[in-house]
Amino acid sequence: MPAFDRARSLVAAEKFVKAGKMPEAIAEYKKLADDNPRDMNVVNKLGDLLVRAGKVPTPSGSSCGSPISMPGWLLPQSHRDVQEDLQDRPEESRVPAEAG
Repeated sequence: MPAFDRARSLVAAEKFVKAGKMPEAIAEYKKLADDNPRDMNVVNKLGDLLVRAGKVPTPSGSSCGSPISMPGWLLPQSHRDVQEDLQDRPEESRVPAEAG
């Protein structure tokens, strides 16, 4: 199996965006994000495309500070570990969302 060619994939993704082919662009950016989840330029672009395509749930009727559940593949492993740790904590040990 040949090695993943990031440069070629990035060029293809950008061409898909310019051509308005969002599903194809999203697929290419997912490959790039899977290859290197720490590339924040790629992850940010992927997030932008997902929002434009209506594929990311947004909180309805809530403030901007509300958490949005991100797909696991979009978060680096360290963030998934923190997210799981927070979910496992007892309610009384969590910091309240709004103090006052």
